[in-house]
Amino acid sequence: MTEDNEDRLLRSVALQNAESIRVARQRAERQAEATLWEQANLLNLTHDSIFVRDMNDVITYWNRGAEELYGWKREEGIGQVSHQLTQTIFPAPLENITEKLLATGRWEGELVRRRRDGTQVVVASRWSLQRDEQGRPIAILETNNDITERKRAEEALRESEEQWREVFEHNPTMYFIVDPQGTVLSVNPFGAEQLGYTVDELIGNSVLKVFYEPDREAAKEKVALCLEQPGRSMSWELRKIRKNGTMLWVRERGRAVLRANGPIVLVACEDITERKRAQEELAKTEQRLRAVIANTPIILFALDRSGVFTLSEGKGLNDLGFKAGQVVGESVFEMYRDAPQVLEAVRRALAGESFTAIVQWNNLVFETHYIPVLERGQVTGINGVAINVSERKRAEEALLSAQAELAHVTRVATLGELAASIAHEINQPLGAIANNAGACLRWLAAPNVDEARRSAELIRADAHRTGEIISRIRFLAKKSPPQKDWIDINQTI
Repeated sequence: MTEDNEDRLLRSVALQNAESIRVARQRAERQAEATLWEQANLLNLTHDSIFVRDMNDVITYWNRGAEELYGWKREEGIGQVSHQLTQTIFPAPLENITEKLLATGRWEGELVRRRRDGTQVVVASRWSLQRDEQGRPIAILETNNDITERKRAEEALRESEEQWREVFEHNPTMYFIVDPQGTVLSVNPFGAEQLGYTVDELIGNSVLKVFYEPDREAAKEKVALCLEQPGRSMSWELRKIRKNGTMLWVRERGRAVLRANGPIVLVACEDITERKRAQEELAKTEQRLRAVIANTPIILFALDRSGVFTLSEGKGLNDLGFKAGQVVGESVFEMYRDAPQVLEAVRRALAGESFTAIVQWNNLVFETHYIPVLERGQVTGINGVAINVSERKRAEEALLSAQAELAHVTRVATLGELAASIAHEINQPLGAIANNAGACLRWLAAPNVDEARRSAELIRADAHRTGEIISRIRFLAKKSPPQKDWIDINQTI
């Protein structure tokens, strides 16, 4: 074989090898490309937002999840600078984040981005750095999950917690949180202050120390009962002791709550000391009132709309031959059908009239007060009080009789005094008239006309004086006004 033939043969073999290498390389590239597309298609199946950007932040891959999350189609996203397209807000300077990514190959954090429609979205972002065979960084794979709703929920929860903490800290109600052993885990400042303690003095100590000693066992039982039925609210009233030793009544409402590290009991306490005092005073007043009712001849009664007794109490029932409560359920119209004045009073009260009437029954007299019961403008019954005034009426009648007798006696005595006075006043001029008449007769027999005339003139003067006395008595009876006149005081003397 000549040298030229050998050269041609070598060149032919070299060309064949080169072609084989090219074909193999193309086959490998197509296979790699196919693999990449298969991987890309797999990434499109995920709901996560995934895109790839080069080291200049230019997007080179944009999956279907990114399209749905941000709103830009694949062809609109590829070629864009990712942070400019989405107006990304970073939790730290981008230079610091990139430095950490280059150092560790990974970064995770939360980003705020803007969608195509202008709304903001919060994403949990994870970055992975891709390097070539020589270890040089060539791309960044970014996976994002939408956590906007979760962040809103967390923010709402945080605000709610702040609000409840504000309520817990400053609400004018005592709040306690205790564990199953009764140890105080938390107490609001108001609650501690109401008991005379600071918050630190109560936390970590047994809640029983603030209870009145006779009530401590009951407090333990209430906490245990709450723990037996978690989630159910229960209430009770007990006594507590302040740091200074004074006692107060509280109404507590407790509920057990299950937590990961064990149950706790939430307790809200309301100071009801004044209410308890009022109840005690009311009970004493009621007791005194019952004593008065039991020892006073009165009857308390109530009727419903149809006239049936719903209440009958009072000592006055004994006068009618009844016991307390005996007539409850009976109809007043049946019991008093022979007492028209009673039935008429009941009908007036059922018609809405409030009044007081004097009624008689079984030779007894009762002063009865009728008060209609109104609901929404309608009469639904009657409340009443009946007082036995029979003795008083008899006493009044006796008094009236005695007064009439006394008036008669007084009139008779007055008439006697008046008659004596009139007789005294008139007897004087009448005696003078008689004396002067006798003198006149003697002077006429003498005869002595001048003296007789003198005696007759005196008789006439005394007769006038008698008439004036009678006139003054008549003026006195008629209540005439006083009269003034001139008199000769010397003559009077």
